[in-house]
Amino acid sequence: MVSQLKSSDNESLPVGAVGGQTSNPILQNVILRAVPEQDAVPALDSKPKLGRANAKHAVNSLFSDGGGTNIADGLTKGLQTLEKRSHRNPVGSIMFLSDGRDTCPMILMGQPYLHLLPPSMRPGIEKKPFSIPIHTFGFGSDHDPLAMHAIASLSGGTFSFIESYETVQDAFAKCIGGLLSIVVRDLRLTLRSTSHGVRINSIPSGSYPSEISGLQGSRGAITIGDLYADEEKDFLIDISVPAYAFSVEEDENENERRTPLVDVTCSYKDVASNERVEMESAEIQRPGFVAPADIKVKLEVDRQMNRLHAAEGLAEAQQAAEKGNLEEARAILSSTRSTVTASASGQAGDGLTLQLEAEMRETEEKMGCKRTYEQVGRAYALSSMSAHSNQRASTRRRAGSGTTGDAYATPHMANMVSKSHQVIKIEDVKEEED
Repeated sequence: MVSQLKSSDNESLPVGAVGGQTSNPILQNVILRAVPEQDAVPALDSKPKLGRANAKHAVNSLFSDGGGTNIADGLTKGLQTLEKRSHRNPVGSIMFLSDGRDTCPMILMGQPYLHLLPPSMRPGIEKKPFSIPIHTFGFGSDHDPLAMHAIASLSGGTFSFIESYETVQDAFAKCIGGLLSIVVRDLRLTLRSTSHGVRINSIPSGSYPSEISGLQGSRGAITIGDLYADEEKDFLIDISVPAYAFSVEEDENENERRTPLVDVTCSYKDVASNERVEMESAEIQRPGFVAPADIKVKLEVDRQMNRLHAAEGLAEAQQAAEKGNLEEARAILSSTRSTVTASASGQAGDGLTLQLEAEMRETEEKMGCKRTYEQVGRAYALSSMSAHSNQRASTRRRAGSGTTGDAYATPHMANMVSKSHQVIKIEDVKEEED
């Protein structure tokens, strides 16, 4: 990872609860390990080779003295590192790796795991002018996946489950590949009903905040935030459309029979220019005429219905498993998987649908017994839920597992993972020569 950083990038590793130094990067990442307090790994300096060498030496010098894990203090130090930046760069994030459970618990009534976030990042608190997503990584069978998933969800990050040591570097490379390619910030979609009687009923937006407002649900909005290069987000909007009685004149002219339903506008901040961009609205119309041959399931829509259905099934199964009802959890996954498989996109061999099927099958296997669920099943299910609710790639497979690819992975993520493999090969050759 350090080998791929440029002088324009910045990496600080506050290990445990110690902060790091920052320079003037385009992208600032604070990478945390939940281990006892150590010195912080320094940021890259203006000389890339020297900076990388110093960073590598500092990373290799890290060790654990076997003490406790204080997640809240670690995150607080990470946030302080970003808040003390001398330059306010457009993109910042925290990557948090944990292989143990928090040994400094402090429960806030009715708010599980909320205490793990620094006060300024908790929901309901007035936000800073910048937001900091926390991408969490649970390593092995001793970490707390419920805490890691909650931290990621509350902050707008992703949760990855690293089952084996061989997957660590790929998991970090994939995440960094996305973070280094952020092109849009503060992305927001706005919906508006454009005809009388057209009502927005629901916006199943996953982890992205959405709202319905206006008279009789005439307006809606989805706040998406950051967008990676080549990344796509798909949302299904449930609307009610009243029947329309066409006049004789309209019946003779198909164009006049078209009814405007909803217009969609998009606004965002361009990372390169740091300027706000307002896109022209796109209007969605009811067609004037539909031929019988055109009345068929759209695979693009069916694919997203499967994603929502699978995410709901995973969540229900995980909740049942938490209550000890593993048989019920497996039955939920089996039923959901059968529905997804029988769908139009499932029969067509759609990539995302195949991934959903494979993940639900593997989750079902990892819920075979209480011990397996607690060691790997819980983390695997929560990581899958994180990926599908964010529509963003995360890691949750063993190295060489041979399962289907990640439908959310972008070219930049794949490229960074490829570079990671090349670095490993080069280092292996050097070790053999030595």
